[in-house]
Amino acid sequence: MYTIIIPTKNRSDFLSRLLNYFADTNYMHWISIGDSSNAQHVQRIKETIKKLEHKLNITYYEYPGLCITKCAKELLQTVSTPYASFFCDDDFLVPN
Repeated sequence: MYTIIIPTKNRSDFLSRLLNYFADTNYMHWISIGDSSNAQHVQRIKETIKKLEHKLNITYYEYPGLCITKCAKELLQTVSTPYASFFCDDDFLVPN
């Protein structure tokens, strides 16, 4: 198993685009999101996750006020798979 770690802060449009992309490509591994966003972006991200929960394996954590690097550090503590990669919310993994 494999986990993609995605910290984000006030970039719900980018994260929503990325999650929809993973759903469209039938991504089957884990996605762990650490969110340091304000309330408006948190709400948008939660709505996207709700829409995609039947297609993706997502764990979602709120880390209010943390910078991206501290958020990523916190996310690493939650990973239970043997392998993980750090992704920015505007990165894409292109499968064959």
